[in-house]
Amino acid sequence: MEHLPDHLHSLIRSMTGPEKRYFKVQFGHRTPKGRNDRIALFDAIAAMEYFDLDALLARFDRKRSVGQFTTIKQRLYDAVLRSLSAYHAEHSIDARLARSLHHVEILHDKALYADAERMLTSSKRLAQRHGRSEALLRIARWEERLLERDNYALAVPSTIEAHFQRGQEALATEQERQALWDLKSKVFMQLYRAGQVRNSDASIKLDDLMTHPLLEPGAVQRSARASFLYHHIHGAAAFSKGEVALCIDHLEKGLGTLDRERSKFIDEPNLAISTLSNLIYAKVCVARYTEAFALLNKFRTLPERWNMPRTEDLDLKLFATTASLELTIHSRVGDFEKALDLLPMVERGIARHEQHLGAMRKASFYYQIAYAQLGAGRPDHALRWSNRLLDSTHIDDSAEIVSFGRMLHLMAQIDANDLGILPYALRNTTRFLSTRKRMHRFEPLLLSMVRSVMKASNMEARLAAYRHFHERLLPLQHDPFEKAVFDHMDPIAWVEGKLTGRAFAEVVKERAHRSDVAA
Repeated sequence: MEHLPDHLHSLIRSMTGPEKRYFKVQFGHRTPKGRNDRIALFDAIAAMEYFDLDALLARFDRKRSVGQFTTIKQRLYDAVLRSLSAYHAEHSIDARLARSLHHVEILHDKALYADAERMLTSSKRLAQRHGRSEALLRIARWEERLLERDNYALAVPSTIEAHFQRGQEALATEQERQALWDLKSKVFMQLYRAGQVRNSDASIKLDDLMTHPLLEPGAVQRSARASFLYHHIHGAAAFSKGEVALCIDHLEKGLGTLDRERSKFIDEPNLAISTLSNLIYAKVCVARYTEAFALLNKFRTLPERWNMPRTEDLDLKLFATTASLELTIHSRVGDFEKALDLLPMVERGIARHEQHLGAMRKASFYYQIAYAQLGAGRPDHALRWSNRLLDSTHIDDSAEIVSFGRMLHLMAQIDANDLGILPYALRNTTRFLSTRKRMHRFEPLLLSMVRSVMKASNMEARLAAYRHFHERLLPLQHDPFEKAVFDHMDPIAWVEGKLTGRAFAEVVKERAHRSDVAA
């Protein structure tokens, strides 16, 4: 049976225990005695794992039409939102500023100008302390209204000039932030959708974005937020182009900005989470595994160090980030069994956050687990998990993770000696990579090797196919356009295992140890 989502049900089910108690106390005080049916409706919806309109109609409103009941639900939805707004009135700097400016409006409309001005001054100090340029612009509008009263009777030219300069500074600061956010979004959309740069056209497109004056080397930013965005953008662009050392430098500087200017970012713990997790991943990409593990331990203490309130959003981010990083690190160093020890935790997390975990994040988990299964010598399990990835709905099938999922699927079929359906899978993958313009240097080599393995009539012919693949593969590890391949898998270790008869995991461990020592 299909369970359709309902906005009221989703909102109520997202509430914490204290939030629900606050609503019932607040709403109960305004409900006439003997008219607690709305509280009963609230409790009934809260108890439903899946929303069931028919059951609610049968229980509460047999004489009402569906349309009338929809109106009742909408009123309850509005009441819940008002309750949550009151409950979280002091929850964030932005909430405090919004509440304070609403009070300024009330006082102004009652002609209590001195009180309005006093509260506005307090709001300005709060906004300045936490770098809220958008709030400073709203405050400037209220300052203008107060200066205009009584035909500028209390204003002098120097006051007007000072106000103008403050307004210009706030406007310039906000415009800089918005421009940097726009640039960040364009860089990250290219990274998320197309993946890392794999050809000169994509490199030129990215370089064009990075020529903006705000991103010039040595550019001075007006605010802590702009400084963070500057390093955030440069770090992402460097990673996209395979310049991981430069990426690490910018990530560390961005993290330094967050630590030094914590008061400016106190309501956005996700920035610290994403920046530190990206730094850990970048360290893994350059084989600095010891440093990556040390940073992972630091990552686990972030909620306490930043005094982050435990919310569903925070739990989701911590689960997705920590699990993904641990899977990645264990797989990169060849500890595939340790990666698979995380599987029960990952499956529980996916089930718990099913409604809010994005399709791309799920696909990434499926790929990481499939790769760990392959590394642990369980190609049949790798095939099942890669099938989950390839059968995933609501995901752009031209996304980078899908391409690597298809190639991993071919490798798992070879390991499973499942040559019966390999021709079909090879044909589909070839067509997929060609039509999505995903044929770079690595992909034709892999497909050619699979084709030769299928045609091989004996072990010697198969080994010849592996040797040819290995010889052509080695130079790619030094090609920045092929960096993405080695971030997703270790095809060199895989084929060396075939040539030497050693386990894939053993070769990965050996290569990782050499790289870590060199790093």
